[in-house]
Amino acid sequence: MPRASLAAVATLALALGACSPGVDLGDDRARRFVDAGVAVADGSLIVLAGPPAGIVAPTNLAAIVLEVAAPFGAPPSFHLRGVNGGVTALGSPTPVPCAGTCYQLALASPLPPSTAHQLELSSGTQLEDGRAQGPGRLGSVTTGSERDDRAPRITDLRVEPSAGCVRVRLRSDESGQLLLAEGVGRIVGQEAIDAVFRPALGPLPVEIAFNVALVDWAGNRGQAPPAPIRLPPRPPPLVITEVLANPAGSDTTQEFVELRNIGAEPLSLAGFAIEDAGAGDPLPAVILPRGGFAVVVGAGYDAGDGRDPAPRAGAHLVPVPGRIGHDGLTNAGETVRLRRGGDVISQYGGWVDTNATGWRGRSVQRVTDDACDHPTSWNDRPLAPTPGW
Repeated sequence: MPRASLAAVATLALALGACSPGVDLGDDRARRFVDAGVAVADGSLIVLAGPPAGIVAPTNLAAIVLEVAAPFGAPPSFHLRGVNGGVTALGSPTPVPCAGTCYQLALASPLPPSTAHQLELSSGTQLEDGRAQGPGRLGSVTTGSERDDRAPRITDLRVEPSAGCVRVRLRSDESGQLLLAEGVGRIVGQEAIDAVFRPALGPLPVEIAFNVALVDWAGNRGQAPPAPIRLPPRPPPLVITEVLANPAGSDTTQEFVELRNIGAEPLSLAGFAIEDAGAGDPLPAVILPRGGFAVVVGAGYDAGDGRDPAPRAGAHLVPVPGRIGHDGLTNAGETVRLRRGGDVISQYGGWVDTNATGWRGRSVQRVTDDACDHPTSWNDRPLAPTPGW
């Protein structure tokens, strides 16, 4: 995005709901739904994401939001069926920003008060990737006794850059969908909200004002005063994607930190350093191709140890003197940073405790390679290591 246009488009709109805040979801769509805190029927490719379970909707509910495993091949038809048999028509699916693929369905008329309604897919539909979803129930919406005609309130707004991303923190008195600048959105809960997103940064720093709005499930809009922020220049496209702190083999030799070049051009590791809480190790001038991996290890690393998976053929093995960081990585969780000069380019915040015996030989992994540095951007429990994959 041209740098001059940032001030015009850097707007946040919040239409709130109840998935985990700040979720950056991965390619495994079933996993995405689970990570987002959405109840999913077995085999369902379409999820009623908002209003989510547990939220009592106003009688003047403006729309509902669906999360879909892939874009619709052709617009399907949906309706809400009340417990008394009454049917409320829904508009055609309209794409809306979210962390995956989402659609909004506008309601044709108000809903009766204090009533449960089932969302139903009227007929089967096919997604663009060829998978099909048959007709049936997808979730339920329960209304309260009243309309909601009051604009939501935003307080304690903080907007700040964070390692190539922007972190937004605020408090609200309602819930709905969080829509961020540049086509990013999430379903979030009310009260404390903490979310991150990766904007299209320019080659130079730029001062902008973020406008933050809240749009609740009835369509009421609340506006916060503009939040000034200085966006840094575009960071190098190199990220930490996996950390093995508690290997099945020896902790003194078999730990690793995986890096990936997510840019479009080859990238040298010269000038970068890996650091833990105590010290850092400069990286050699290895050239990573587009999409290439580097597996950073200590000097005593043995790829043929056999107790942990060996790096994939083609991945660059990058040894550093001694152990990684000050004296190796802490199993219970320790911040690991990728730094260039005085700037933190990417980091894993030590958010997952791998100290338990059952997690020995398991790593923590970024959900998607371009996800921001945030707890929800990493798997919440250790997985089988995939060095260089």
